[in-house]
Amino acid sequence: QEVHSSHAALEPLLLGGGEGDLEAWLARLHAAGLPKNGCSLGSAHQMSTCRMAASAKLGAAKPSGETWEVPGLFVADTSAFPTASGVNPMWTCAAVAHRVAQHCKAHLRAEPALSKPAARRVAPCCGAAVVGPQAICREAPAEASEASTEASSEEARALGSV
Repeated sequence: QEVHSSHAALEPLLLGGGEGDLEAWLARLHAAGLPKNGCSLGSAHQMSTCRMAASAKLGAAKPSGETWEVPGLFVADTSAFPTASGVNPMWTCAAVAHRVAQHCKAHLRAEPALSKPAARRVAPCCGAAVVGPQAICREAPAEASEASTEASSEEARALGSV
């Protein structure tokens, strides 16, 4: 077994040697200090890009996971961490996701209209699937034929509500 420090130039302490080895290793650790770029910490996981914080000034998301700027948008992964953890984030990520999911459920219960899926239909101008009351399409032809409108209506009925 070994004990590693974050100092790039310091060899790990091999356990089992005795207290003298520990004291000598600690002396080398203190002597190394913390020179610029002498500490190596890293992670292969992206973290802290959408931090949870107590205020919008300190982070992008509230402690509930909901973003400060976009109501109803929740962040539930490692990007919500306040900083990189330096260790595998799997369990912490699962805990954050579970906690945010509870807040998201409460948000949906408080806003019943949000829990119903929006109806999808086909835009008569181009046949694209759209969500919401009106289709906004920049590719609309100057005049739509009645036949294409009827065909689009049939496609919309076939799609139904998702």
